[in-house]
Amino acid sequence: MSGEVSFKSAPLVGLLLVMILAPLASADPYEADLELRIDITEPVNGLYYSDSSELEVTIRVKNHANQARELVYNPACPFDLVISGDAWRMDLDDERVCPEQSRAMAIQPGQERILSTWNWDWGNAPSGDLQFAFSQGEAELQALEHLTLQRSVAMPENLRLNAILAETLGDEVGHTASMPAMIYLSLNNVGNDLITLPFDAQCRVQTVLLTDLSCGTGEIGAGEHMALGWISWNFDGAEDGDVTVPISLAGVTGSDTSIQTTYMHTPTDHFPQLIPSVTIDINDALEWYFTLDNMADVPAKLVFEDACIAEAHVLAPNGEIVYDSRGTRLCPDTGFEQKIGPQTTYNVVSEQWDFIGSNGCEIGDGMHLLVVSQPDHDIVATQSFEYENSGENPACGLDQQDDSSLQLRVDNLAVFDADGANERIAFQVTIANTGMDGFDFYWPTDCALKLELSLVGEAPERTWYEGCDALGGQRSTIDSLQSYTWPTMTVPFAENGQEVTHGNWQISIETTSLPTFRAQLAHSYDGVYLQEVVSEDTVEETAQEVEQPTEDVVEPLILDGDWNYVTTSVQGCWLLTDSSGSEHSFVAHMQDGGWIPQPGLSGSYVVESSKSSGSCSIWSGIIILQTLDETETAPQINTPVEPLGPKTTPVDEIVELAPATVTVVATTSLSIMGLLYLGNTEWIRIPALQVGIGLVGMVRRNGEHDGEYQRGRIMGYLTANPGVHFRALLGALSMSNGQLTHHLKHLEGEERIWRRKDGRLVRFYPATIQSNLNEEDLPIPLLTPDPNSLQGKILRLLDATENDIVNLSQKELAIRLEASQQLISHHLRTLEKFGLVEREKVGMRYRYQLTREAIFLLNSNEYDISTE
Repeated sequence: MSGEVSFKSAPLVGLLLVMILAPLASADPYEADLELRIDITEPVNGLYYSDSSELEVTIRVKNHANQARELVYNPACPFDLVISGDAWRMDLDDERVCPEQSRAMAIQPGQERILSTWNWDWGNAPSGDLQFAFSQGEAELQALEHLTLQRSVAMPENLRLNAILAETLGDEVGHTASMPAMIYLSLNNVGNDLITLPFDAQCRVQTVLLTDLSCGTGEIGAGEHMALGWISWNFDGAEDGDVTVPISLAGVTGSDTSIQTTYMHTPTDHFPQLIPSVTIDINDALEWYFTLDNMADVPAKLVFEDACIAEAHVLAPNGEIVYDSRGTRLCPDTGFEQKIGPQTTYNVVSEQWDFIGSNGCEIGDGMHLLVVSQPDHDIVATQSFEYENSGENPACGLDQQDDSSLQLRVDNLAVFDADGANERIAFQVTIANTGMDGFDFYWPTDCALKLELSLVGEAPERTWYEGCDALGGQRSTIDSLQSYTWPTMTVPFAENGQEVTHGNWQISIETTSLPTFRAQLAHSYDGVYLQEVVSEDTVEETAQEVEQPTEDVVEPLILDGDWNYVTTSVQGCWLLTDSSGSEHSFVAHMQDGGWIPQPGLSGSYVVESSKSSGSCSIWSGIIILQTLDETETAPQINTPVEPLGPKTTPVDEIVELAPATVTVVATTSLSIMGLLYLGNTEWIRIPALQVGIGLVGMVRRNGEHDGEYQRGRIMGYLTANPGVHFRALLGALSMSNGQLTHHLKHLEGEERIWRRKDGRLVRFYPATIQSNLNEEDLPIPLLTPDPNSLQGKILRLLDATENDIVNLSQKELAIRLEASQQLISHHLRTLEKFGLVEREKVGMRYRYQLTREAIFLLNSNEYDISTE
């Protein structure tokens, strides 16, 4: 009985369950079928948002169901929003008032309708990543968005963002796909006041994307700099040719800078699934570990051609390569294969470096960059590190520099209160770099200049120091074609009636730096001259005094003559021989303390008499006050003037000339007879004629090394090769650095040539080419390699093996020329770029051959392909 009752009640129980669950099921579609969508306008630069423009947001609701949905909401506050960042939060409900209202919105299947729009001026939100949490309470919808805000700020006055492009191989700065551009960034304070950086902690260095480098925080003193770090540029999507890399500080107006380089695409065996990394450990040495992470789900197979599976080089903050293992190690062929499993890490190699650079010296202070590469597959990883020099050998390497282009000179020499009670001289000391490369100094003491005052030829009576600006223990650099002048210095010779000894004084000046430079200046002091006050009662007595002889006043003279150097048993003396044959000993030059005569030099000078010192005192001394004119000529030997004898009578002359006349007639007759005999003797005439012609051919002018001749060579070469670099001009004309610099300055002073900066180099042009032309309109000389350079050797070797069955490969060229493959590859790319070499793939290797242009160049007379 009871069983029947329970069976009949089952349908009632099921109906009851359906009635209970039906309302719950009807509430699910809002969450399952409706979607809250947020549309935000993209940032102008595609990287981050700026507070200089409002944020525009559109809130939409989309219906994914197969039937219409109805959304009931409050139109006064249709959505809720909470924005949060680091230690900052904003709730939109705290910024608005929401009166009770209601509105219904029907959304058809697949339809998307705008719920609301919202604009925001960023309020007091900080720079950085911000999270936007949108929600719609009635429908229980949510959406998250993440944005990056960078607040705008102006670049402080006198603050500069500096970018230095590092070298790639040797002193080259061009790039290929195998090596990114490495760029060192720093902030420089070029003003005279302390600068407090206004950048927030979220500010980043920006190129075409945001980097991890901070914009910098803290303060920068006057003339100081702050290192920001290193960035790399991979040339993704770049075309061959000139490339400009834009660099700025995110959100900082007026901070833009850029670097220019050249790029040439080269084929690479690329493995995008392999992520390289290098980690370092710094103790007494730099220990580095190079690893590859295979991020793919399939293995990666690498083939290493030789035993040097990784190369490393280190870049200094000035962009120079201070250490480089490329091309310096023995790398035997191996053909080793390495398979890296999916989602695994392969430790390629680990090595150590003792911080000793390629020049044998410890590297300097600053932020350096370690660059590790796998050359077979063009895989590169970098890691920066700070280093502080130990100071054990601070002057290491400085003596290896070419100091021929450095000059320490005296400028703006002036005499004050001459012949007065406070006679003194004032002058400035300048050190100038006239060369094409920077020059480094080390200053072991705080004072830069040491000065000594002495009578000519005697021991110093006074020694003192100038330029004491706390330089001790520091290194400094004078850039190419730059100079530094110390403040004006004053030396008294009479002060408050106290006089120094009368005579010729010299001031010796030398830098306390390593290396050391010296200069001199001279001054003649002959005492105080006071004019007496004469009364009318003593006119007659004064007249008598005037008639008495007075001390002679030294008057300046103008002397023309030639310089010659003579030696005595004790010392050598420079003598100026004037037109009358009188000789004057050189004492000093008042305009230029570092000037000394040269053999073959002649000129016109304003001088005053002086006393020579030592063995040179047997000649009258002169001090040069001013140089009027100078010329360089070949030294001439003066023919001694024979003394005149007593006058002779005509009869005496005839008697005296008679023996000479007889001798001349006899000698002439015998010579004519000998010549007639030799002329009729064929076996003597022909060899004598050949020898004579040879001797005539050997006669040439003597002035191949004078100034005008050398400057003519320079002008001829620049006319044929306008736009040539200094180094190329140096090699083509076989001149020294200082000699070429001197002649170039002379030609520029005459406005016969002009120069144009080309990155770190300088190009020279003749005045026939307008100096106001745009960069792209200026001519650039064709590549003509030096036959003795590695490029020239490559061309000669390819020419010598032209008839071989198979052309040479990069590896075979490296073996025959005893150079690294990386270096050979670099020069082959350059030769290929200029159309002198072309390559073709034979089997698995590229092989190289000369183009017709290269063959023409090799066969021309201007290119000597001899191997001697």
